[in-house]
Amino acid sequence: MTAIDGPIQTSTLEPAVSVVILTWNRAALLERCLRSVVHQDYPTRSFEVVVVDDGSTDSTVEVVEGFVSPVPVRLVRQPHSGIVAGRLNAIRSAKADLLVFIDDDGEAADGWLRAIARHAVSSGAAVVGGAVFPAPQRELQARFTRAGEMIWSGFHVRPAAEVTEVDFVAEGNMAIWRGPLEAVGSFDPAYQGFAWHEGADVFVRMRRAGHRVVFVDGARIDHASARWQPSLRYNPRAQFSQAASSGYFVGKHFLDRGALPRWLLVVPLREVALAVKQVIAALLAIAVAPVRWVGTAVGLFRGSRARLAP
Repeated sequence: MTAIDGPIQTSTLEPAVSVVILTWNRAALLERCLRSVVHQDYPTRSFEVVVVDDGSTDSTVEVVEGFVSPVPVRLVRQPHSGIVAGRLNAIRSAKADLLVFIDDDGEAADGWLRAIARHAVSSGAAVVGGAVFPAPQRELQARFTRAGEMIWSGFHVRPAAEVTEVDFVAEGNMAIWRGPLEAVGSFDPAYQGFAWHEGADVFVRMRRAGHRVVFVDGARIDHASARWQPSLRYNPRAQFSQAASSGYFVGKHFLDRGALPRWLLVVPLREVALAVKQVIAALLAIAVAPVRWVGTAVGLFRGSRARLAP
């Protein structure tokens, strides 16, 4: 790990950048993310990397402290306090005015930092975001397993427009100018735990203050979507925290006081409808399972006969 000695150098076309990575118990993913960031085609004296460790209990600290980097990498440690606390600590620690956020399960594509920094300058926007693609396979695959399963790596489509004004961008791939961020009050610490919409909250305030939020082509990352693994998708604490964050966001920015009773009725009905839909899908899957088993057995029998035929 490298520490910064003095200010980061900046220029009109290549502004000083603080890349912020928030992490919690994802040491292996974090190392891949760091490697993709520090080897960007950007002047090494014009950016730093700030890693905020949210109380990890795995080897996260060892990974960061032992990481060899051509650019300065600093570790900020905090007790497990959640995403917003981490973002606020990162902002306080960062030395640059352009703050670029990437998730610890993201991998920056070649040219990512140059593209997002260039558009942050040229677009005049307060917030700039880029494309977030599902993390691809490490290599092209189009093969059959020994059991006859098809393994396919898939393809992705690039966005068409170079710069598009939007209401929000992906929080795991965004650049924010410090001045406008602080002017609207920065990130709201009311979003706690497994927060959700903490970035959208900032974007709404930015837009209402007259600042632009834009999506740009070229600033691409590949995302492992670790946040949506079953361990979190079915974790009651995580689901409560995300639902509470969503409700807080809607109530704070979009809900008229007179509409609160209606929303209190609509939300449970919507959740029940979603649950019923999932139950129906599960029942249908159970119903067709015997049919698929019989079809597979018939196919195996016919295939084995064809194979043994002279």
